[in-house]
Amino acid sequence: MPDENQTPVTHTQSATPAPVTPLMHPDDKMAAVTALSGDDKKSFAEQILAQTEKLAERVVQSPPNYGAQGDGHLITDAGLKQTAMSALEGDKWHEKRLEEEAQQKLEAQKQGLLAEKETLKGELEKVAREKEVFELQWVNLNDQKMPLDTELQNIITEETRLEGEEKKKEQEEIAAGSDDARRIVEDARWKLQQERRKIEEAKWATQDKVATIAAAMSALSTKYQELLADEDIRKRRIQEIDTDVKNL
Repeated sequence: MPDENQTPVTHTQSATPAPVTPLMHPDDKMAAVTALSGDDKKSFAEQILAQTEKLAERVVQSPPNYGAQGDGHLITDAGLKQTAMSALEGDKWHEKRLEEEAQQKLEAQKQGLLAEKETLKGELEKVAREKEVFELQWVNLNDQKMPLDTELQNIITEETRLEGEEKKKEQEEIAAGSDDARRIVEDARWKLQQERRKIEEAKWATQDKVATIAAAMSALSTKYQELLADEDIRKRRIQEIDTDVKNL
């Protein structure tokens, strides 16, 4: 008759038999069916049942710390474990287990989707803060550009006025009756040209400043639109998750 304190074998399916892992401690020995005596008053099934119940009690009191993942499972082969469960539980409990497992799988999928959604929401908050930085920088640049735009417009208006005055002097120079009169008009036209050249130089300098700021603003816009694209991807994914969770 076998020792009721003997230990069952952990099972794996592989080409090379895995070493037996003791249930309680290294001194325990495997339970062997061939060790059962035919002279026992209990039937073979009763002996196995009694032995198993006893060992199960020991396992509950002192859970083993082994298994394929160190998870304490006695059968490390998942397929073999499923086969044993299906054979032991009967039709009623088999169907119930399958329903529970299906529900657990759906719940795991739901929790995974909700966790992804929370991650995406956190990323959207970061994108929103990044966008605000670009918006503030644009406002700062625009504050610098606006007075330059006004200044440039005033310069162009003055340049146009001087060009008109210069053309008038050219006509007066042509119509001048004497060399002295022509010289006087020519001097006046020359002064207008000098003034117009200064205005042109001021215009070019101001245009360069405006162009430099505008280029920076354009770069901000390009990056801002990239952020909007990233934001849109995350928003659409959140919508997909909401739909998937609703359909689970």
